[in-house]
Amino acid sequence: MPSLNIINPNLTAINILVFVKASLIAGAVLYILFSLVVIRQTFLLGDMLKTKFSPAFSILSFLNLVLGVVLLLISVKYL
Repeated sequence: MPSLNIINPNLTAINILVFVKASLIAGAVLYILFSLVVIRQTFLLGDMLKTKFSPAFSILSFLNLVLGVVLLLISVKYL
């Protein structure tokens, strides 16, 4: 049976699946790094601009980080 993979016929479905899983985990790690940048920017903005919404934004930025960590843990456990 001829291979349907035009780019590299030696790649199997298992190798492609491992690549997809590794890409999803790497994406989750990048999302956590992005969340850390959002936390840093939120605190810088909160220091410069004092409003009654500053604590709410800080809580939302931490929630973003927590959800990113949960996403990473779920992706590592179930992938």
